[in-house]
Amino acid sequence: MRVGRADIPVCRHRGRQECLSHFIHLKAGSEARHERLTLDSSQGLFVDFFLFILVNATLYTRPAEVVPGLQDVELYQYLILPCLLCAIPGVLFQFEARMLLQRPITLCVLGMLVAIPLSLITIGEYEKSAEQAFDFFKVVIYYLILVAVIHSPGRLRQFMGWLAVLTAVMAVMSLLHYYEVIRLTDLKDIKEKATAGTGIEESLVRLRGPGIMFGDPNDACAVFAVGLLTCCYFLTDTRNGPMKYIWLLPLGLCGYAAALTHSRGGFFGLLAGLAVLSTTRYGWRKSIWLGLLSLPLLLLAFAGRAADLSAASQGTGQDRIQLWGVAWEMNKEAPLFGIGNLYRIGKAGSGLADPELRRMQPFLLAVFAAYAACLMSISRSYIVTTYTVVGLISAYVNVAEGVPAVSISLPRLDGRLLPRLAGASVAFLGGLYVFLKLFKV
Repeated sequence: MRVGRADIPVCRHRGRQECLSHFIHLKAGSEARHERLTLDSSQGLFVDFFLFILVNATLYTRPAEVVPGLQDVELYQYLILPCLLCAIPGVLFQFEARMLLQRPITLCVLGMLVAIPLSLITIGEYEKSAEQAFDFFKVVIYYLILVAVIHSPGRLRQFMGWLAVLTAVMAVMSLLHYYEVIRLTDLKDIKEKATAGTGIEESLVRLRGPGIMFGDPNDACAVFAVGLLTCCYFLTDTRNGPMKYIWLLPLGLCGYAAALTHSRGGFFGLLAGLAVLSTTRYGWRKSIWLGLLSLPLLLLAFAGRAADLSAASQGTGQDRIQLWGVAWEMNKEAPLFGIGNLYRIGKAGSGLADPELRRMQPFLLAVFAAYAACLMSISRSYIVTTYTVVGLISAYVNVAEGVPAVSISLPRLDGRLLPRLAGASVAFLGGLYVFLKLFKV
């Protein structure tokens, strides 16, 4: 392996010789991982990936909940167990000590598996602690399979494509129910009174997703926002020529379905995702002009309840702020582990040698930002779809480190990263405290 001086990254905390040795070590490790991943891709026959796509198909279309004849059939369990068996080497590989140190995301997910039962034990809910721990354990299994199966740029791209298609299928099912073409067994119309911008009160029906998991319009809108941004990634792929415009269809379906949910949190999440996408792809100067041009169109498309900014002082918006206030007071009693889920209250692509990974990064950041912003208004920290998004980011990091000629060392969970994470947590809690003081009536 030959290394030129131009290939060596800048090391602020090492000497020249130490920096060179460190870079050669990273380079050799990266190439070894790439060879292992290539071998897995060629010999694995994609059985694990095929089964994982079927798992996600049952997750997003909810056939066992919407088809009366399948309500007693646990399709998800029947598919994820053989998928786990096929992916078990990659799952176990993630538990190696050095991999956990290199993968803070996985370590945090495993930490949640410990924190959830402890948070319930500390408030005396012993039976619930075992139940909730087992439920979240199944979510962790899904996350570990995702990270194990998505181990190459090709698979990451294919999974994103399937995710966009499945989200569009979910949008079609929701729209057909909304317009009463079909009836999904577990769905009933959600009707609300809303005040339009003219001050006139009107009745609206909010679109819901299929099954219990997506029955809340806010949950459905968060998924549609992810699907919409994922479609944008494929729509900007110049390698497909005119065929790339096919992605306008699922993009339009996800956007239209998202608008019919009338979700304020979903609309805010979509705005956050588009802002991150624009900033990381075009820079903040161009993003300001793009925002000024596109924001009126978005406000027009989501006119009504979703874009009603007065919700912070009245209605469901203020109700949610009140719940945050209650949760804040309750967490004072258990500041270390919280109260559990029993109560329902850089420059893009810098340092990446693979051009497709560089192009993919702004869109994944946008997906993560959009979903995270949606979670600011709905508490969905323990469901599978949340860890689809988290797993996508983790898989991207793994793939980026496994591609040869990656000239940066991604952050490790060490003495320099921990203070930054702690500082970000303190800043978030401080910001939440100020927000509650300002807007809680």
